[in-house]
Amino acid sequence: MTHARTRSLRNRPIRMKTLRFLGAVLILGIGIACQKLDNVDVPTSNPNPPVQNLPSPQPGGTVILGIPATPTPSASRSPTPSATPTTPTPTPTSGSCSLAAMPEGSPCRAEAPSFLLQVEAAQSDVRRTRPDLFDGDRVRSEDAYVQEVARVLRTRGLCAAQGGPKDEIAVKSSNDWNDQYDIVLGNGATWTSYQVTCRPARF
Repeated sequence: MTHARTRSLRNRPIRMKTLRFLGAVLILGIGIACQKLDNVDVPTSNPNPPVQNLPSPQPGGTVILGIPATPTPSASRSPTPSATPTTPTPTPTSGSCSLAAMPEGSPCRAEAPSFLLQVEAAQSDVRRTRPDLFDGDRVRSEDAYVQEVARVLRTRGLCAAQGGPKDEIAVKSSNDWNDQYDIVLGNGATWTSYQVTCRPARF
């Protein structure tokens, strides 16, 4: 028993040295760890900054990051129809005859009419464009009607005038001859009747 106790006393200094050594190692390890922590760079800014300038969602559109917003189609405007310009009614022109006037008194006789179709066309135009000259199927004024038919013929390149009896119209395209047409009856009704051809022209 004395021998065991003596051995225990001998081993106590060894244990103390071992504990001191382990403590020193522990302190040294802690110091090294703290030194490493001091050398670590701590970022001062946020490594994950917030995303800015995100597109605002528009009405009727869908916003997805990285994908443009789907635009909302706008209604197309219908073109405003332009006003149709009003064509002014042309003022009737009297026309003129480029042939020299001829003296009256030349002989006349029945031949073939040269201007029958032109006279009938002029009468139809007067009936359509001058209803104020008519009272039903009759003309209001014989003189006004015959003179208007003559005016229409002059605008078409012929020479025409109220002549002979006042219910007739004289027509020519040269001074070699002229035709006479009766275009108003005694009761005021209109008609077209070739009468005679005068050589040379008598107007």
